[in-house]
Amino acid sequence: MSNETSASKKSSSTPPKALAKASSKPAAKSLPQAARSGTSASPSIDPAVAAQRAQADARSLEKAMCAAQAAIDKKGLGPVLLDLREQKSYTDYLLVVSGPGPRAAKAIAESVFETMAEQGYRSVGAEGVREGRWALLDYGDVVVHVFDHPLREFYDLEGMWFDAPRVELEVPPDQRIVPGAMAYGDTASESAYGAAD
Repeated sequence: MSNETSASKKSSSTPPKALAKASSKPAAKSLPQAARSGTSASPSIDPAVAAQRAQADARSLEKAMCAAQAAIDKKGLGPVLLDLREQKSYTDYLLVVSGPGPRAAKAIAESVFETMAEQGYRSVGAEGVREGRWALLDYGDVVVHVFDHPLREFYDLEGMWFDAPRVELEVPPDQRIVPGAMAYGDTASESAYGAAD
């Protein structure tokens, strides 16, 4: 039998706990003193990087508020602005708003698009605006969904992000909605969309 074979047999006969103990000792010597002693050294964040992050967060919020205000100004129903920065999501802010019908949803989406362009915010993409059932406006760090109201309740995007913080918006009483007031496919008039009193 060769030396290599006998060495491999010896190491394979070593109990797993002994291997784990043996391999952990040298690694502990290479760790910094704080890690070896059990205390955690918090990583320091470069002040310049922290300032850039704060500026980016402020710009994203400003952009999201601009979109929300454009939707409110065009009589969007029940706008909800979700802060997804801590959610490890595809965007920082998600605005969900609806109109009392396809024409209203289309008008709201067009108004948001035009207002954002006037303020210098370029859209990465836009879909569904012409149909007015569900329009998606993507601004990278802000995504806007404008629904025909019954379709909004059917898909319940806000429910997917139930644990995300909501940004406070000033919504006029006639534009607030009551959840579940109208189901998809109902043929009621626009006044039956559950506007809160």
